Amino acid sequence: MKHKILSASVALSVFLGGAATAPAMYTNLSEEQKLEAISYGSSNSQSEVTDFLREWAVVLDNDKGVAILITEFLALASAAKDAIAKGTALTQFDIEDAIARSADKLVFRVTTFGPTMNYAKNYTAVVKAGAKTVSTTYWNNSEGEGFGDGKTRPRFVADSDFYFPAEGIDPNGTVTLIVKDHEGKTVTQFDFDLSKRR
Repeated sequence: MKHKILSASVALSVFLGGAATAPAMYTNLSEEQKLEAISYGSSNSQSEVTDFLREWAVVLDNDKGVAILITEFLALASAAKDAIAKGTALTQFDIEDAIARSADKLVFRVTTFGPTMNYAKNYTAVVKAGAKTVSTTYWNNSEGEGFGDGKTRPRFVADSDFYFPAEGIDPNGTVTLIVKDHEGKTVTQFDFDLSKRR
């Protein structure tokens, strides 16, 4: 997915506090929830990216990474925010397209850090929900971008997108996203409480 919600450069400076509380992750958005998402995106059109994404982010210390859960609500709110930034109207097609990006899926945008440009090339991921382990059905890893003065490690940052089927996962429950390298070893992991992410 090329729809970048959190760029690597923003992730470098991100510091996020607590998340807002929702009764459960919204799925199959009702008309009221669609209006709520559009309102959120529109009213936060001038917000910093880190503030805008606060509710959907998990940020780990010590360069272990940042993960954003791109829900239907967030995808639609982002489309509304983008429309205002471009000075265009949000069309019905835009609304349906934004929702379709995350409908019936768990979609994560993950930013990680590593020592070489291609360190994330073969990253994949699984989601654990209770005793259930779900493999990603699609993933895309970007090439690392250099940052810093080149004297400290890690020296590169890359974004990865991971898609999982949402069937059988409780939108009121918790999930753990585990990012793995080409040998199947855990690189990093992120714990999400879905009840706190619209």
